Amino acid sequence: MTSEDLLAGVVTLEGTASVPSLADRDRQRYRRTEHTARHSAGVTAVPYYTWDTRETGPIGTRV
Repeated sequence: MTSEDLLAGVVTLEGTASVPSLADRDRQRYRRTEHTARHSAGVTAVPYYTWDTRETGPIGTRV
């Protein structure tokens, strides 16, 4: 799907992010992450006004 299809031509930024692995996650809320396994994930950034999130809840993501 292109940004043309997704947002009627609104400029988007695509890239790769380094994401911490949740497989070995413990139940601590805050912890150091320098030794946490990571993997790459594709991301698409869109302008704030195009989110169309008018209800309470997280912004949708696709992995």
